[in-house]
Amino acid sequence: MPIFKNHLMAGILCIGIIIIVYSTSLLKIESLPDTFFTSKEIGLLFSVTAILSCLIVPISIIKTPVVINFLIIDILIVLYLIGLPLAHFFFYSSVSLSASLIQISYGLIYLFIRVTNSYLRIRTVCLVSFSLVVLIFIIQLLIGLGQYITLIPAYYQSNIPTGFFSNPAPFGIMMASYTGGIFVLWIYAILTKKHILFVLIFLLLLLSGAVLIFLTESRSAWLGLIFGITLPLLILQRQRVLRSYFPIKKPIIFTCSILFIIILTYFYYIKPDSANGRILIWISALNMIKNNTVFGVGLGNFFAKYIYCQSDTLTSSTFLFDHFSNYASDVRYAFNDLLHSFAETGLFGFFLMISIFYFVIKNLLIGYCDRKEKLIRFATILNFGVLVVIGVAGLTSYPMQSIPVATTFWLAMAFFVSLSAKGQIRKKNIYIYKHIKIKYATL
Repeated sequence: MPIFKNHLMAGILCIGIIIIVYSTSLLKIESLPDTFFTSKEIGLLFSVTAILSCLIVPISIIKTPVVINFLIIDILIVLYLIGLPLAHFFFYSSVSLSASLIQISYGLIYLFIRVTNSYLRIRTVCLVSFSLVVLIFIIQLLIGLGQYITLIPAYYQSNIPTGFFSNPAPFGIMMASYTGGIFVLWIYAILTKKHILFVLIFLLLLLSGAVLIFLTESRSAWLGLIFGITLPLLILQRQRVLRSYFPIKKPIIFTCSILFIIILTYFYYIKPDSANGRILIWISALNMIKNNTVFGVGLGNFFAKYIYCQSDTLTSSTFLFDHFSNYASDVRYAFNDLLHSFAETGLFGFFLMISIFYFVIKNLLIGYCDRKEKLIRFATILNFGVLVVIGVAGLTSYPMQSIPVATTFWLAMAFFVSLSAKGQIRKKNIYIYKHIKIKYATL
């Protein structure tokens, strides 16, 4: 593939991703902040992803057919992001059209990145991934600092940074995901013996990101960041990249475990009312799952069904009523993305999500990440770290219910799978010929 076409596709990918991440923010208004989307915001996101998905078609027709190595995880993700919303829309009596369109948009984003990456050299995919993490991190950092010093209006009390969110927690989680990526780049700069200036710049960015996360007061963001830093370190150490720098001994593991328990206890007691409220939400969500185990309540219907499940939960137990009735409220999310997904999509959706996580771990441990090329290895681990931050934060919050954070998750997933797919040479590949490209453009 000519260098010009490689650079052109990389440029389209970078610009397209920036537009996708910040598309809904262009229409943000204070009366309807993020996670309370208007039809214009949803329409803009869906239109942008559809246009970008088809934009690669006329460019790709210029040259010979490309080989796209689709993996099992690709099928699972497409089923989850596109198959489930379509099934819910056609077969459920009551379903949220906006929730279906948003999830299909994530599917289009994923396909756009997967197909575009197939035209790029693998080193280019790595460099694009690195560049996007740094660029979006800097944009988020400038927005957060601007809100802290009141140059940019915040959408929360006082001057706590919120980005384009109505609550600082999603902004903190999004910031934590890119901060984890900056941490991996800092380690990469040290191990590859880059100029000391690069090492200092990444260290400065890392510390700035940590300060901004602290200002958001998001406990979920810190939990995600702790795991998003620890797991990549453990994986690098397992692959003997950091063994001489970071020897793992049993006393170290024991000490870290004790510290983590202390941190969890501290997070509970700094906001006990918030923590107890989430416990009630989780119990009510489990009751919702119990009553709709197989098929779920339908995409976007958690909010409509929750208030009834909460009432049943409190009246079914004297203990729960005495200890948690004061925390009853009308909430939109389960504050646990796995529970939220299970409640809305049932066993089938939950199985798809768990299967996706399984293949992510499998591809990471026995896949392309074990190659000797440091650039590719660190690009893979960087995207895995982003997934870990958002995934762990999603156990106590709702990042996957917020469009920019969920977009970041599926962006990282697409890059991670692309790197895994490029490293797994199979006998049977899927060839995309011109007539198939035209059908894809039509779709």
